[in-house]
Amino acid sequence: MGKYMRSVSVWERDAVKRTFTDVESAARFLLEGWPDVERTEIHGAARQAALDAVTGAGFPERFRAAFVAAAKEAGILA
Repeated sequence: MGKYMRSVSVWERDAVKRTFTDVESAARFLLEGWPDVERTEIHGAARQAALDAVTGAGFPERFRAAFVAAAKEAGILA
């Protein structure tokens, strides 16, 4: 694990909740495991915030806020 953030839980699949407490695992899920939904501007902003946070160009809490917004929009925020 690397950069910590306040926890965020999402529904990975029906009845399977996943909780993220670090930037790297949440970013990996956002970039590789996200549900097959339309890629919107909010999702794109979250992807950019993820890349920024992982590379040190952004802040974990900024990424967390963008991740939460994208999860809400996708209907997977637990």
